[in-house]
Amino acid sequence: GKSMTIDVRIEGTEQESTRMVEEIEKICVIRSQSNFYPNRGATKEGRVYLKLDISDKSENTCVCCGEIIPEGRHVCPYCECGE
Repeated sequence: GKSMTIDVRIEGTEQESTRMVEEIEKICVIRSQSNFYPNRGATKEGRVYLKLDISDKSENTCVCCGEIIPEGRHVCPYCECGE
């Protein structure tokens, strides 16, 4: 499958940023993540920087169960064996 790396900046409070990183981890591979950098002044907001691997999931997933599989396959070994 095709993949590429993109840079993402998340802005918000530290709690909001942490929650967004957890959601992003469910759908992407996070290559690197910065610390939370607070904004200047009387605010609780700041930012976190991520490098994400984005791939065409349809090309890397089992057509039966959706598990990530090696490139060039259509069915994962478990579904192939009937497990």
